[in-house]
Amino acid sequence: MSAHVRLYQVLALSAFGFATYRWFDDSPLVAAGWTVVGLWYLYALRFGPDRIDEYAVDT
Repeated sequence: MSAHVRLYQVLALSAFGFATYRWFDDSPLVAAGWTVVGLWYLYALRFGPDRIDEYAVDT
């Protein structure tokens, strides 16, 4: 498993965690936005893990 795939997993989990926090903080619109971000990361992991490394910037 590459570092970029692991990063996307952490970002997806963080987005869902932050969405849960914002939901209980009475900000459902912000929570919905972070849920969409988390779903985007999961979509990228499901349908394009090879492309994650392909488009990564080498530093």
